[in-house]
Amino acid sequence: MGKEHDGKSVQAYLIKEHGFSRRLITRLKQEPEHIHCNGTHIRMVDLLHTGDRLTVILSEQTHILPNHNLSVPIVYEDQDVIVFHKPPGMPVHPSTIHYEDTLANFYSYYLGRQGISAAFHPINRLDRDTIGLCLAAKNQLAAKKLSGSLTKEYAAVLCGSLPEDCGEINAPIGREDGSLIKRTVRSDGQPSVTCYQVMKREGDYTWVKIRLLTGRTHQIRVHFSSLGYPLAGDGLYGGSQKDFASQALCCSRLRFFQPITGELVDLCINIQEEMDKIRI
Repeated sequence: MGKEHDGKSVQAYLIKEHGFSRRLITRLKQEPEHIHCNGTHIRMVDLLHTGDRLTVILSEQTHILPNHNLSVPIVYEDQDVIVFHKPPGMPVHPSTIHYEDTLANFYSYYLGRQGISAAFHPINRLDRDTIGLCLAAKNQLAAKKLSGSLTKEYAAVLCGSLPEDCGEINAPIGREDGSLIKRTVRSDGQPSVTCYQVMKREGDYTWVKIRLLTGRTHQIRVHFSSLGYPLAGDGLYGGSQKDFASQALCCSRLRFFQPITGELVDLCINIQEEMDKIRI
């Protein structure tokens, strides 16, 4: 503990210096075995002094069913976060239809194998058929700090030859009438902005890099479909399924600061290899 924090209460230090929420502070008060100073239990009202070593153990119970039959590559992991390389066809969250075959089920199994019980906090939520990098926080504090601070880059293969080399699609998106799943561009929808840059044009397709300024459901799929260039393999929005087994959309790069240490983490995967995996 540096001298600049001498005389601060534990609660004030955790809230002001590390962004602990009042809710998390309350939970730690109920779990005295999870907070120590120099190896001895310390209360939230106690004062810290220069040279003290404060230890906080963040653990959360999970009720997600572990599934040992699943296997998902891990690109990066530390004590607070984990980045998966999500395959196509795997939902991120369990639902009534997908109860045991999700990324959350593998997460529960993977950490449980290490004797860790941690709630699942996905930071970027990918569609079931979107492949690529998916970040999850292992505790509530890391999730809070990462929220809204993650930089994402996507890659997609579009049907047709997109004429512009770069551009911005600014079109509101809302639910399509009569459908629980499908979205569409509509005047009363939520503001939605997609930026893109062409990487290459190849036969009947255009490869693009994409950055989202908003995060609407199916945003990339809806925006390019509305221009007449749907994603290859995306049957829901009119994409040709001739050459791709699922929608040709990949979260190819993630950039974030480690929520506790502040260290920059910059991860990317090979776009060509990813798209080759779903080619027919």
